[in-house]
Amino acid sequence: MKQNKCNLCKSTENRLYVRLGGREIVKCSNCGFIFDDSQTTLPELKEKYEREDAYTRNFLISEDKVEHYLQDYYQDQITLIEKEVPAGTWLDIGCANGQFLCIMKQKGWKVLGVDISAESARLAQERFGIKVFCGDLLEAGFSPQQFDVISLWGTIEHMINPQEEIMEASRLLRTGGIFAVSTHNEDWYLTRIIIGLYKIFPRLLKKYIELMFDKEHLVFFSVRTLEKLLSDCGLKVISVTYEQPISFKYELGKFPLLVRIAANLLSLSDKLFRNGRKVIFICRRMPAAIRK
Repeated sequence: MKQNKCNLCKSTENRLYVRLGGREIVKCSNCGFIFDDSQTTLPELKEKYEREDAYTRNFLISEDKVEHYLQDYYQDQITLIEKEVPAGTWLDIGCANGQFLCIMKQKGWKVLGVDISAESARLAQERFGIKVFCGDLLEAGFSPQQFDVISLWGTIEHMINPQEEIMEASRLLRTGGIFAVSTHNEDWYLTRIIIGLYKIFPRLLKKYIELMFDKEHLVFFSVRTLEKLLSDCGLKVISVTYEQPISFKYELGKFPLLVRIAANLLSLSDKLFRNGRKVIFICRRMPAAIRK
């Protein structure tokens, strides 16, 4: 097994978490961070997303519904953010085709995006008139404290070096500005159950485990490891909420009956135990003098 450094604590000590064909997902023995033990480079990542057309069509479950889905899905977070910061400049990292930024633009925000896909950047400009930097956040050249709000909706799990990128995002936020991030939650109880069963019945559960550890995802956060990363980057957590994936929340009617029943039962248990497959953090950028 390769011994790549943990992105959070830099330890090279890790253990196999789950093996998927040629992929080895490992867990840091020191801090518990979970990551794909490959050595993907930025040029390889850019090439991958240009090659995979599905990425540039991001969220287009039903294009006429997507803006409604996004606004409803993140409405509580938008309301909380706008209480903290009523207006200003909003940067969305991993903005895809720009649907979310279009919503915020209509609400009066000045918006900018960053996305690794040239096709996505082009579509955002053509459809919504949104300026998107094509590439990595570290390449963008934005000014310190340029933004009032920075969001990463379902993006951090695609990053090669999330620590560097979140540190850069913190640098770009004004003091007191808001940072918002959503990702899959590896603390979700069903994740641990499915991994345990997969080790016993690999053929039976191969399809499900591959969905949980999507080949496009390079890092996998628990609530604890994500909170540690945010704190290390000078971001104080002010809200943590849990949600179902967008496809389950809004397109469940397209799934078979047994899947719909199971999903509804899971949703009820998630609410009862305050947990969920997706976790959403809202943070405040702390003054430099007291940042860790």
